[in-house]
Amino acid sequence: MKSSKMALSAGGLLCAANCCIIAPVHASEFYGGASLLYGQREKYSDLDASWGGKGFVGYRFSPVPIFLEAAFLDTGKADADELPGASDHFSLQSSGYTLSAGYMLQASETGSGLWLRGGYYDISTKLKAPLGSLPDDPTLAGTLKESSNGATLGVGAIWKPSPYFGVRFEFETLFSPKDFANDENLNLYSIGLVFALPTQQAPKPYVPAATPPAVRPVAPPYQAPAYVPPPPVASPAPAYGNAGTLATATHLLDRPRHDSGSSGAIVPAGTPVTVLRTLSNSEGGWNYVRAGNAEGWIADSALTR
Repeated sequence: MKSSKMALSAGGLLCAANCCIIAPVHASEFYGGASLLYGQREKYSDLDASWGGKGFVGYRFSPVPIFLEAAFLDTGKADADELPGASDHFSLQSSGYTLSAGYMLQASETGSGLWLRGGYYDISTKLKAPLGSLPDDPTLAGTLKESSNGATLGVGAIWKPSPYFGVRFEFETLFSPKDFANDENLNLYSIGLVFALPTQQAPKPYVPAATPPAVRPVAPPYQAPAYVPPPPVASPAPAYGNAGTLATATHLLDRPRHDSGSSGAIVPAGTPVTVLRTLSNSEGGWNYVRAGNAEGWIADSALTR
């Protein structure tokens, strides 16, 4: 009966975990704490439940979600119904330790979650006998003690508002510890506080940065380049009416061309002339000059101003 109830409890927690738990990456940690313990041997109708305590220490691994735990427990005294004619009650009290390993399904980054664990127990059970009940000496009351060991299985949950502190709930069964009778299972319910010391920072899942949508560059509106006039062709400044002197002896030509004819004689070098007009063509710069009573064209190279 109790084994089936234990299996149903474990199955229900694991089913809920599979349906609801998202297992984030957790940090490795040492932990420890203490719990209030409620012990019950339900197979014995004449034996009351008892209140005791449990202390525990353990280590959780990362990234593999397993843990190791050691605990010391004391169930407190469980009284039996008083026998007819007896002046006192029988009572059972068990104490000892458990060593176990478990698997945890984590539900939050702080370390809340559900677990299933199994392991080994080693406990001593004391029977307090009333007067007249001890077979060796019916006139004395006393205490009998019997040690046993075996397997234990537990399921539990922890709620941690921070990585360093939490509240722990657990149901555990010690299978068939010796109890001076039928060696029935001992069921333990506990609630307590747990304190943790993470040994490394839990890595956070990588979340890629949001990439802004690509923005196509907008071309500026077309603007025609501003007109820049070409630099003026350098030409001799007009020297109308300016005086000059022939640098070389030359003819006064009829046209501003080197092959032009001349109606006058050669004007000797050093003759003063007056520039009446200037121009430039494919053959260079030209000056229309007056020398005395004669007029005609001479090249720039023939004139000294």
